[in-house]
Amino acid sequence: MKEYLPLIIGSLVILLWIRALKKGKSGKSEISGSFGDFAFSKTNPVAVSNVILIYKYLDSLRYSYTSKSGKLVYFPVQYERTSEHDNTPIGTSIEDFKGIAMGANSENIGHNIDVFNLYDIHGKKLALIYLHGYQNFTSSKAPNGFYLSTNIPEELDANNFMDKLSEKV
Repeated sequence: MKEYLPLIIGSLVILLWIRALKKGKSGKSEISGSFGDFAFSKTNPVAVSNVILIYKYLDSLRYSYTSKSGKLVYFPVQYERTSEHDNTPIGTSIEDFKGIAMGANSENIGHNIDVFNLYDIHGKKLALIYLHGYQNFTSSKAPNGFYLSTNIPEELDANNFMDKLSEKV
């Protein structure tokens, strides 16, 4: 029986991981008891059901860009982990960022609130946002001024456009 113990424990870990992934699709948007600007305030961070899924959420964030010809495209953000003490202004280059990464705390949410700078394709800072990866759901909402890739037309997502372009090459 002892020889099966690692297999049983491994199976339980996998089941818990799958359960956490499924919880991330709840359709909820904000953490109960939160207040302040969603994602822009540590008292109302983006809810994520697992710390690892923070990066999946960030990878799904898009910002809109309208070309000179009037074509609308949604580009993915670039991101850097930072701290709540990061006071670099909007428009600052990602190359100029020299801050340290550390979590924030708030009385209504608790500890380990992650903080990220969001940047455009040119590396210019767009925003600083807060995420909390210890919730029982992942938010179905994007910060104001941003979009989730699941909520935009596929043909307008720059990532999809680039994938199709590379298939033709």
